[in-house]
Amino acid sequence: KAEWENQFAVGRRQIDFNGHVNNLCYLDWMLETMPTNLDEWILGELNIRYEKEIGFGDTVLTQSASLPPAAENTSCFAHQIRSGDSAQSIACADTRWLRYDGNERS
Repeated sequence: KAEWENQFAVGRRQIDFNGHVNNLCYLDWMLETMPTNLDEWILGELNIRYEKEIGFGDTVLTQSASLPPAAENTSCFAHQIRSGDSAQSIACADTRWLRYDGNERS
């Protein structure tokens, strides 16, 4: 069940030379649909599966939810991006975040 949810419109700046959304935009949408208290965390792992292409003018619904931590000092999330029109799955991902103390990264 989604804890955080956002809707985005696909703009021209998100389109690559093939007329599809650039892969980094999916990650950006996921990051925008997470808790804002991640200042002390860095992305440690990203597993993403692209399921459907989307293009300019489409809308997407991005949902995120907490998962049980994989280890001490980690936070894990599940992400789902769906078509804003049909609710068809476009991409899904899991992320694992590592606590960052400001001095060294592990």
